Amino acid sequence: MARDYKHRAQPRAKSKKPVNGGLWFAAGLLVGALAVGLSWLKLGTDAVKDNQWISAKPTPGKADDRRPAVPPPQFDFYDRLPEMEVVVPDEELPQVTAPVPSKDGKPATVTPLLIQVASLKKAADAERLKAQLALLGMQATVTRVKVDDGDTWHRVRIGPYTDRKSLDAARKRLADNGMRGIVIRAAGG
Repeated sequence: MARDYKHRAQPRAKSKKPVNGGLWFAAGLLVGALAVGLSWLKLGTDAVKDNQWISAKPTPGKADDRRPAVPPPQFDFYDRLPEMEVVVPDEELPQVTAPVPSKDGKPATVTPLLIQVASLKKAADAERLKAQLALLGMQATVTRVKVDDGDTWHRVRIGPYTDRKSLDAARKRLADNGMRGIVIRAAGG
């Protein structure tokens, strides 16, 4: 008898679609979170009911008694300023900026004033602030100063101003843009 060697396909049953792995992960995560939450509720309530402490019960007293004493920070900024720089208080501004004729009839000299906006350690930060002030329409200068301990500071200043009106306008523009400055006498003034 002859044999038939032709491969005949058998009819397949409908195959099942595989379930996505992410779905199994999310289901496992949800079941795990539910189990942890239930155990936390069960075990956490017993300790609260009994008012038990996990560690030694704290002793009553002030909180400052238990903390180590930390010395206050020491600021030496004012000691480091050179003597040529004098901060001018607001009360003295009208007296400094108002020209008073001298006794011999010569015109009085007015002490020019500067506004120091910042004193920064990095030159790049000082140049960035100078650019911000330029965008506000204020011409700033960066002065490099070495202080007594050898550190180099970069001071950003605007001015000089010889009258109170222009000085107040500059201070107002700084305040409107969230900046402050101190009024100082110009070197040699």
